[in-house]
Amino acid sequence: MTIFNSINATNNINVLPTDNNYIEFEKTYRYFSQMPQFIQGYLVSRISLNYSTNTIQRYIYDFKFFFDYVIQRAGIQINSIDISLDDFTSLQPSGVKNYIHYLAIERKNNPKTINRKISALKSVFTYLQQQNQVKSNPIEGIERPKVGRSEPIYLTKQECNDLLTFIKKMEYCKSEREKTYQQMFMNRDIAIIHLMMMTGLRISELCSLQMNNLSWERKEITVIGKGSKQRSIPITEETIKNLKNYLEELNEDIRPKKTTDPFFVGYDFKQKKIKSGISVSAVQKMISRHLERAKESLPFLTYKHITAHKLRHSFATELAKQGVDVLTIQNLLGHESVATTQIYAHIQRETKMKAIALLN
Repeated sequence: MTIFNSINATNNINVLPTDNNYIEFEKTYRYFSQMPQFIQGYLVSRISLNYSTNTIQRYIYDFKFFFDYVIQRAGIQINSIDISLDDFTSLQPSGVKNYIHYLAIERKNNPKTINRKISALKSVFTYLQQQNQVKSNPIEGIERPKVGRSEPIYLTKQECNDLLTFIKKMEYCKSEREKTYQQMFMNRDIAIIHLMMMTGLRISELCSLQMNNLSWERKEITVIGKGSKQRSIPITEETIKNLKNYLEELNEDIRPKKTTDPFFVGYDFKQKKIKSGISVSAVQKMISRHLERAKESLPFLTYKHITAHKLRHSFATELAKQGVDVLTIQNLLGHESVATTQIYAHIQRETKMKAIALLN
């Protein structure tokens, strides 16, 4: 026996958070405390491997959704935290197939969403196998929905400008409450939407921006993307102007000042006050609200299903139209593989064909 035996034991890897860490995780990750202990152990292992906060939170949402589904199907009154490891490891391939059917048919989830949720479960079983707590993985070999490659939906440069102009007018604000809210956040909303249009940021990256991520002198922002990879993106004078307008309009007491302060503020509807930082869901809802209200005035929004993420597509598509090479677009978007960026390649081909056609 050696002194290393105490750390060599496999079950030592499955460590639950300490009291101090538990409190910190509860604050950082929504529903963390509602997860079964074996899931908490899995999440701690991912945190120790430097998985991003957004990835961990996405895992938790997917696990909660799955456990809610199981409990509802079982017709019993228990909470997710009460699900035991024995219960979880009794999952069979047929149960996984039924879950996929539920996601696709009843919940109308798209193939990418379904595959992500199934991959999260598979990852837990792989982890449990490594801990010698299960012998097999019921998700291994399960046929997944096929993800078709579709052309990106996007807004043209003119359509982006029309949308921003519409938001600035505030003509769609009918109630006094809407007008008050819009006056409070118009500059913030314009800064956010314009920044996404001109940088292709993911919403999670935008929400994670701190004061020290922006450099007015270098005219660029630095973000930590997927896989904790850092990249810098140049920003235009107009983008800088919108960002500074937003900051200058904030009251002194809520304006971010420290280098680690979140750049964008949000709104606490329970406390009815502006708060530091903004969530992904808040940005999604804000953009959806503007898009929905703009439909009457901007006809192109009635046949283009535009979401917050489509602003990222709009940025990349405009670059492709201008002849920017795929590798540069990949770098600006923070894609790990150039294959992901290839959906914009057809736009470059069309642009080249039009250029050649002018020679006729």
